[in-house]
Amino acid sequence: WLPSWKDIPKHLHESLENGHLQKLQLDTALSRMYNYLQRFAVGLEEVVIDQALFDGEFIQEFNEAEYKLKAVLCELQMAMLERDIDIGHDVSRDIMKDDVRDIQDQSYRNLRDWYIYRDYMNGLEYVIHAFDHLKKHHH
Repeated sequence: WLPSWKDIPKHLHESLENGHLQKLQLDTALSRMYNYLQRFAVGLEEVVIDQALFDGEFIQEFNEAEYKLKAVLCELQMAMLERDIDIGHDVSRDIMKDDVRDIQDQSYRNLRDWYIYRDYMNGLEYVIHAFDHLKKHHH
């Protein structure tokens, strides 16, 4: 349910390959990034809920990350509206199945939260790298 390697072909703290960057087009990139970040938002929302339910020590940090992600989603949505790009259907919370949501074991929950956060940070790097490239090469 989170974006895969096919969607975001890089690891955290790695650069995107030039071949991938060359294929990017602004309108489709905006649309895809909006979708990817909505999917991360579903995961981050669950992390925040679990941090609150289980007295997590990182509730403030995850709350802040979720808030900032909402701001980025708003910016992308505004850019799409300005460019008359169809926003399409919003990603549903249903993409995250109950067996991934309802994890009682703290170790597994922490592991799930780490994967969500790591992939989210990688997704943000992807957005930054892609837009830096598009800014330099868009006419």
